Amino acid sequence: EYDNQVVNKRLTNKDGIAEFWIYATADDNGTVTARVESISLPTLYRKSLKRLQVEFAYSSLPVPPLSFTVDVHDAAENSPRIPMLERSISQNVIKAGHYVAEDAEFQLSGIVSIVDDQQIDGLDGVNHLIKCELPLEMIHIQSGNHIGNLTISGQGLDKRSRDAAFIKALKKLKLKKSTLSKMLIEAGNKLQPINAEISQRAFTAGKKYFDAGDFENALSELSKVHEGVEIVEESRELIKKINKKLNTE
Repeated sequence: EYDNQVVNKRLTNKDGIAEFWIYATADDNGTVTARVESISLPTLYRKSLKRLQVEFAYSSLPVPPLSFTVDVHDAAENSPRIPMLERSISQNVIKAGHYVAEDAEFQLSGIVSIVDDQQIDGLDGVNHLIKCELPLEMIHIQSGNHIGNLTISGQGLDKRSRDAAFIKALKKLKLKKSTLSKMLIEAGNKLQPINAEISQRAFTAGKKYFDAGDFENALSELSKVHEGVEIVEESRELIKKINKKLNTE
């Protein structure tokens, strides 16, 4: 519920997870309420409800959620991709409130380089110390325009081998939510016309879903409309109409 109106209902997936995107439309401070809807079960299953546990988690974003692909390579001669690191960065992107998709609008790409490679004498013998850096560039895929950049670093220490230390250093390369958010805020002027185009496409798709009576997909698309005064207002009106229809079903 958002400001005492039901804005969406979802069934959980097979893992028991349901995800919502709520677009804030209140003039001042709004309130979002999440709850489990009461259900009727046969007597046989009612005991199971006593063991039911529900967890709610949320995050707020200063910018609309964006879609990314992630492409990370090693600085080695043949420049292979690093799937382990790509998965890790993708998870960080999702934790920051954005999402990863093959047909994404933006790409995060970079090449990992070793900036320090040492052997350190210790009480237990020689240890290998590797420090890595990963400069990431954000690119708008359709236009090829540079949007922003950031750099993350990590180091690994291991007595077994240089390669083992390198793997540890890769695992320390984490993209923090605050770092990504800062880059996106600084890139606001470059993102605005792109977001306007995304909003227009989302509004067109949302209206088609609305006209076809597919309200769930209509809400999904209309929630992506953030730019353009006229379509934002019209999108909000459509969302209100959908909420009224859902509340009467």
